[in-house]
Amino acid sequence: MIFSLVIIDVDHFKVYNDMYGHIIGDIILKNLADVLKKNVRDKDTIGRYGGEEFAIILPGIPPFEAVGIAERIRRVVEKTALATVNNEKMVFITISAGVASYPTDAASVEDLINKADKAMLFGAKQKGRNKVVMFRPNMNVDN
Repeated sequence: MIFSLVIIDVDHFKVYNDMYGHIIGDIILKNLADVLKKNVRDKDTIGRYGGEEFAIILPGIPPFEAVGIAERIRRVVEKTALATVNNEKMVFITISAGVASYPTDAASVEDLINKADKAMLFGAKQKGRNKVVMFRPNMNVDN
């Protein structure tokens, strides 16, 4: 069975925590989780993967379709206020995402996670953020 993994990271999250405080940072993450849940199917799995990272498992979804889903989520997130500061300033964020699929890109869970993470780091983050990047075999995943 094919499935895809999307790893999402909030761009410049430390800046939001430093500027608005950790309470607003937590609100941003909670509201981001809600946006993610509203933009995937019931059978998809969403989890917090790290500090400001999330993982989405998309059963039965091939790589190009997963990129489309992640791109749609990226566009919704950048247009959605995820917090309000002092009841007036709306806080918007952007996200970067990496996508990899099993068994297309990886033969093990660890390899799949590594490749989706590398697509996010070496693809989306290094190319300016606020992007979705699909894993490609020529990406540098061993360094």
